[in-house]
Amino acid sequence: MVEHMCDSVLLANGKIKKNLITPSDLLERYRTFMLSDKPFKENTKNIELPDTPAACRNNSIELAIDELKRELDTFFILFANQKDLVIMNPIFGNLNYEQWLHLLHKHAMHHLRQFQLV
Repeated sequence: MVEHMCDSVLLANGKIKKNLITPSDLLERYRTFMLSDKPFKENTKNIELPDTPAACRNNSIELAIDELKRELDTFFILFANQKDLVIMNPIFGNLNYEQWLHLLHKHAMHHLRQFQLV
């Protein structure tokens, strides 16, 4: 799960690049939900992800957490240095810093609830 969260940050900091897959007629509705305080529903399916999780790329949870921290640092530095930057999210379109931050928080809370940590 830590690596899954890291993958989201890699999207947010532009190291993973994806094209928009949401049809234009649904984009506004999806973005409105994304920017709301409504949580993701349990078992929300991300069509970008396979049914079977990817194999772990780090040899330990500590290394996965270190990777996540590094990528978060990259995210914050990138947007601090480029205030007007927008980066593509394949579901929600081009997002600026505030929008990415909101989405990353929403995503993290979704999984924290999933594992009953909040």
